Amino acid sequence: MAEPSAQHGLALVFTDIEGSSALWEQFGDDFMVAMEAHNELLRGLCGDLRGEVVKEEGDGFFIVFSEAESALRFALQAQQRLQEYNWAQHGPQSVRVRMGLHFGAAWQRGEDFFGPEVNRAARICEAGHGGQILATEAFMDACGEPESEVVITDLARHRLRGLGEPEHLYQLTLEHWEQQEWPVLRTVDDVPTNLPAQVTSFVGREKELSDLAALLTDQEKRLITLTGPGGSGKSRLAQQAAAHVMEHFPDGVF
Repeated sequence: MAEPSAQHGLALVFTDIEGSSALWEQFGDDFMVAMEAHNELLRGLCGDLRGEVVKEEGDGFFIVFSEAESALRFALQAQQRLQEYNWAQHGPQSVRVRMGLHFGAAWQRGEDFFGPEVNRAARICEAGHGGQILATEAFMDACGEPESEVVITDLARHRLRGLGEPEHLYQLTLEHWEQQEWPVLRTVDDVPTNLPAQVTSFVGREKELSDLAALLTDQEKRLITLTGPGGSGKSRLAQQAAAHVMEHFPDGVF
């Protein structure tokens, strides 16, 4: 197996159709035609802007660009074309896609990209709503000054699922779009908690974090104990795991 290599300075884009499960239930196999039209639209635009489709999973795309400006053009043009497309010919009145944009380093093995920054971009997409484009501060810094018709809305900092530190998010639209506002983001900010804000990134221990998260969300497990020598990182792991599963406990995590 080839060794992974670090790729620095990538624009990471995740997309996802909002409410696709409900659309499948309502329109059945007819929705497949709509989804293929959506897929063709995104693939074609990605190729035009020299992006690389890394994965297509269900109704979502993971795309990378070498430049943040190209990723921004992709997101804005894609949303414009999705708005203009005649979806009613396939059944649904509209197909609304949420998008998350981030800029950072990623590990590459073969044609796949992975790592914490990739996970961050995926979580940002999950926080949005159909038709909405969300971008991180890192992406905005890499993008420079957008064109005058781009409307940038500062959405402040939000705690996202599985991320230890709040993320400063921005919303991007074009000034002629009819919709400029969306409901509050899908974040864990509204879950009561006293978990401390972490001042350092959580790196490594992915298996331990995954195993602990699975135990915490198992309703048959009432008590979980972490053991180990002093200074081995038990408290940090516990706090990270608690933040990771917060959306499963709407009454609070303490």
